[in-house]
Amino acid sequence: MIADLRRDLEQARTDADTRAEQARDAVVHEIGRALGLVADEHTDPEQVIAELTDRATTSDRKLREYRVNDAITAAADAHHGDRKLLLPYLRGAGALDELDTDAPDFTARIDSLVADAITANPKLANSPAVERSGGDFSAGASSPPVPDEEDIESLRRKVRDSIASSRT
Repeated sequence: MIADLRRDLEQARTDADTRAEQARDAVVHEIGRALGLVADEHTDPEQVIAELTDRATTSDRKLREYRVNDAITAAADAHHGDRKLLLPYLRGAGALDELDTDAPDFTARIDSLVADAITANPKLANSPAVERSGGDFSAGASSPPVPDEEDIESLRRKVRDSIASSRT
């Protein structure tokens, strides 16, 4: 009888451990699938390839965008141009559409595009800073005021002296 109870207890313990492990594996699998770390059982390879191709295309487009922005910023600084105006101007003119960012002369071509744009349209150049005008209102160079003979300290001294002389 005790042997039967021990066997039943061991079997119940083993079954509980198995169920707990299966539940833990299911939760881990669900979390992994939600995060995209574990593939679904019913994924189509063509769909995965299309998704990865789309990600790669998006990444390439962003990288190209960053390279063009950096090159225009450097060229605008070199030619004293306003980079906030140059980028939309060159995009609107279509000058950036056919540029190859991997070409060895990419920065030179951007540099010449920026120089030509600033020459053709002087409004694309940085405007000089406005000179300071007006007088100096800080009062930093004035001389200190001359003390008045009737200031508060002189009046106090006179009062103290008169009180002291009246006591003697």
